[in-house]
Amino acid sequence: MLKYLYNKFFSIPSFFQKSCVGLDISDNLLRFIELISTKEGIKINRYGECELPFGIIKNGEIKETQELEKILANFKKEEKVKDLRVCLSKVNALRIGLIEGYLFIFNISKVPVLSIEPEGQATMRSVLKRGDLGAYMIVDIGKKFTTINMVSRGVLVFSYLFPLGGDMFTKIIEKKLKVSFKEAEEIKIKYGLDDKFFKKEVFLMLVDGLSVLQDEISKRLLYWHTHKNENNKDRPKIEKIILCGGGANLIGLSEYISVKTKMKVELADIWINLLKDKKNVPEISFEKSLSYIPAVGLALENFNRKS
Repeated sequence: MLKYLYNKFFSIPSFFQKSCVGLDISDNLLRFIELISTKEGIKINRYGECELPFGIIKNGEIKETQELEKILANFKKEEKVKDLRVCLSKVNALRIGLIEGYLFIFNISKVPVLSIEPEGQATMRSVLKRGDLGAYMIVDIGKKFTTINMVSRGVLVFSYLFPLGGDMFTKIIEKKLKVSFKEAEEIKIKYGLDDKFFKKEVFLMLVDGLSVLQDEISKRLLYWHTHKNENNKDRPKIEKIILCGGGANLIGLSEYISVKTKMKVELADIWINLLKDKKNVPEISFEKSLSYIPAVGLALENFNRKS
């Protein structure tokens, strides 16, 4: 039996509230968050994640239909989901066949799906203040992949996916310090890019990994600022780089990218379109919230449509 690790903050009867669940699906994980409407603004009601057995989904493609059907049916039963919006993490493109495959599974599982959309679209909706028409680069760093999203005037212009994520840095530490993967992950979280902790050889390998990430960011910035848009006009200057995803928690990462790009770099704020008063922020850590950005953006669409 797969267990959902989740927290529940409020116990408001469903008939008193507007609510929606955002479900972020990747090859190895289901991650969900439920938003509800209250007098204080939009709040998180519950959130959680469920690991998927290896091989059920590969590169976004469903490989074990019956197994995924059982998992989704169980998800609906345990969480009593009504309104659900879905995105597929780290998928190059939402092809018609891919979408139809997921809709078929959701239909069999009797899970009500309102929409399936690109991860970048959901991420943008979550990290940018509603009505913000500026130009930004949003870098979503996952375990194995990173997606660079370029947005302007409230539109996702393009996304670029490449195979580099937080696990790469963990594996460097695991190999060089001869510790378990779990121990390496704990060391990475605690020390990040601390050159006083890591020996020179290990630190340089971590920086080499970062240089690959930096090169991809720089290439997209260069392309953006040197190529005209579809109307043959200069694109607006990127105002800042926003980091999200679990890999964005690496200590020193935002400073490193800022120095290299000479641009403002900041971590995403999950609360930017939610609570009016941040004094009542629920017990979800900032570090964990960075992984729930797409799920929040999905659920927000319900409130955007109703407002």
